[in-house]
Amino acid sequence: MSFCDLFADYISLIQSEEDWDVEGLHNALKADYAATFPLQEWLDEGVDVGKLKSRISQGPDNNSLAHRTTWLRSDLLVANKCVALKKR
Repeated sequence: MSFCDLFADYISLIQSEEDWDVEGLHNALKADYAATFPLQEWLDEGVDVGKLKSRISQGPDNNSLAHRTTWLRSDLLVANKCVALKKR
């Protein structure tokens, strides 16, 4: 699932803000990208949806989520190879 699809599953422009699942998005980002963001705090500050999406896509510490996903996957591949080698 792409980041845009993930975002749209929890926050949609066609829904009212009260119907957004900010906590669900926070948890999904943490689970899928190992990244946490102060989403509710940003929304409370008046950050609009476009800016929110931009902040998230830039990733924590301006480390893009695409880059983060790449290194998480590569770390997982390395870990799997290590386990496979130890089993031999």
